[in-house]
Amino acid sequence: VRGALERMAELVAAAAAPRDMPETIASRITLGEAIEHAVDVVRPRAAELGIVIACTIDAAVATRPAGPLYSVVLNGLRNALESIERA
Repeated sequence: VRGALERMAELVAAAAAPRDMPETIASRITLGEAIEHAVDVVRPRAAELGIVIACTIDAAVATRPAGPLYSVVLNGLRNALESIERA
C-alpha cells in the first residue's frame, strides 16, 4: 500500500509541475473533466452498494491538464469501492 501511495504522490506531483507539453488529446483533457469522468464510471457500482459519491473540484486545479492522473483517480475510486464492499 505504501508503494502505491508513494507512486500516486509522484504522479500528482509530476502532473502539477509546470512544463511544456506537446499538444495531444490527453493534454487537452482537464483534471476536472478527468475526475468527473472517473466518478461517472464508478457511480453505477457505487449505487449498487448503496454509496453516493459527491465530488467537489477546486477551481484552482480543475483546469490543469490531467495527464496521467485519470488512471490514478479511477483506480483510487475502484479500490475504495472494493474496500467498502469487502468491509
